[in-house]
Amino acid sequence: MRFLRSGIVTAIIATTILLGLKGASYAASRYEVQSGTVSIYFYPFTLQIFESAGLTVAGSENTTLLPNSEVGFNILPPSDNHSLRGSNFTFDYDSNTRQFTPVTGAIETTGNFVFNNSATNLPLSGIKRLGNFTIGFDNNSSNLFLKDNLDAQVPIGKLDFVRFLSVVDNKLFINSDLIFSEEISDLLKSGGAINTSGYRGARVGIVASVIQVPEPSFILGIIGVSLSCIAYRKKNNVVAGALPRQLATVLVADGVEVGAVSTSAIVPVRKRRQILKAPGNKKMAPQSLVH
Repeated sequence: MRFLRSGIVTAIIATTILLGLKGASYAASRYEVQSGTVSIYFYPFTLQIFESAGLTVAGSENTTLLPNSEVGFNILPPSDNHSLRGSNFTFDYDSNTRQFTPVTGAIETTGNFVFNNSATNLPLSGIKRLGNFTIGFDNNSSNLFLKDNLDAQVPIGKLDFVRFLSVVDNKLFINSDLIFSEEISDLLKSGGAINTSGYRGARVGIVASVIQVPEPSFILGIIGVSLSCIAYRKKNNVVAGALPRQLATVLVADGVEVGAVSTSAIVPVRKRRQILKAPGNKKMAPQSLVH
């Protein structure tokens, strides 16, 4: 019981040191999207391009009409069932620098645009709905993208963060332009439209509720340091409240070395040297903890 109590004290001290270091040198917090709305507004010239290819926007399904003629698509919540669509988008955000860094996953939405289609060429003639969009991160272009999951099954374009991006009170706000992709441009060209690749065709807004989530590598770092300290105490019988002066642990977050944690500033409750006895009752010097 005495060892358990002293071990818990050691773990708490180590955890406190790590948390202090994280707050000082790693200000970004990790978030996961839970729900919200993605809004899309096609610019008037974009609607003319659609019509030149034989596509006329007739309305929408399972959506919400928002101010400024924007169409709102509900963000699906996270799902534990892998057979069901659900959002699992996580990102890091530094409120001091406003740096936004996608980490993993995607935002999944429900709802779709409906088109009157007079096109005669395949595959464009088969497109009557665009929607159930996915917003994910493209590592190659370092941009978020918007992809259709219904009739077109291609990326519509990438999101350009020119306008606004912020996280306030557990809400993610993004207001950006949608830059048309080569895939959607080729599809429209097959119906007679002009080349629209790289064209700013729409305005996209995201208002999402998010929760702050722990970073797995940091949690593992805390557990690792705590267990190392407890194991050292058990092996060397250090008095309660003391940590080895020589112990130094490097904290790594997402593969990046954040800093070193040193216990040299912690004063033991009672100093106690570990003297090892050699055969013949000769005294040996204390063992070093750093090899």
